[in-house]
Amino acid sequence: MTTLSPAKSTIDPRLRRVLLVFGIWTLIGSVFTVNYWMASEARGESTSFLETAAREMPLYLLWAVLTFPLAVVVRRHPLGRKSWYSVGVHVGSSLLFSLTNILVYLPVFAMSFLLERARGMHGEDLTYGAVFVVAVQLYLPYSMMLYWATAAAQSALHYRERLRKQEVQASALAGQLSAARLDALKMQLQPHFLFNTLHSVGALARSGRSDEVVSVVTGLSDLLRRVLAAGQASEVTLAEELRFVDRYLEIEGLRFQDRLVVARELDPASLDALVPSLILQPLVENAMRHAIEADADAGRLLLRSRRDGDQVVIEVEDDGPGPGAGIHKAGGNEGIGLANVRARLAEFYGDAASLELVSAQVSGTLARLRLPWRTE
Repeated sequence: MTTLSPAKSTIDPRLRRVLLVFGIWTLIGSVFTVNYWMASEARGESTSFLETAAREMPLYLLWAVLTFPLAVVVRRHPLGRKSWYSVGVHVGSSLLFSLTNILVYLPVFAMSFLLERARGMHGEDLTYGAVFVVAVQLYLPYSMMLYWATAAAQSALHYRERLRKQEVQASALAGQLSAARLDALKMQLQPHFLFNTLHSVGALARSGRSDEVVSVVTGLSDLLRRVLAAGQASEVTLAEELRFVDRYLEIEGLRFQDRLVVARELDPASLDALVPSLILQPLVENAMRHAIEADADAGRLLLRSRRDGDQVVIEVEDDGPGPGAGIHKAGGNEGIGLANVRARLAEFYGDAASLELVSAQVSGTLARLRLPWRTE
């Protein structure tokens, strides 16, 4: 079945703005025209509604035209600025715009109406100037009120638009800052990882295991290629991240080949989840250094993953001394790896992700990582 997407408006934004302005002023004019006509009827004046509309509506339509040059003035001098110059600009503009409106409106639309009013004030012998004075007396205060109301509305729109732009700019700057922080954290992690891997090479070399040294160096070159490739992406799939961890464990396996056992309990549904690149290796490295390397009786490492609602849960479990010992101690002095993981989680997800170190069910430490569920 074909689904229909909502039709997009093909009206030019400038034309839409013009139609909106004239629509608003037409609505305002209609309200005041009806009010004026009803007041005339209450006074017993024999004026039809169409005559009243033909005389009154052009005043508001002229203000619709004047709204556009007024918008230029407001953009340069919005109301609310603490500047006497801006106040003076609007006082002068209100007079200029109002008199311009009256000058255009008077001879074309309201001359007959104003002639009657002027004869009552000045007699039959009238000049255009006398009629204009009457028009100013009748319409200038009202026109200036319309000016200030329009300027206030446009100033509010101006400040709202400026605030929106500032929010967009602030959001963009925050994104750039977050990306810069993440890059810095990743750059911090890469030499840290390299140092620890070279430490493994040194340990093998001191024990005279030259063949394993060659294998580690070969594996290290592959890992470095993966690290540089990971630097191009901020997120990778969990499956890809686990492949990187497996390569690292192959190198570590050469050091602890007599006792390192790696088990995996990976839910296939969780492997498509996106995770920050190089987020698991510090957890595995932490278990290797502070459990298996530190405890001669330890040697089991378990990797788990599963989807839990709108989260993906990843666990690294060892059978070492447990979280009460050494760097695993809650609130203790975490090394660069764990501190880096926490900082990256905060930058990526805020409070939506977490890392906790708890006691494993039998013995050892369980590092549990909870991330929001996201896929490509």
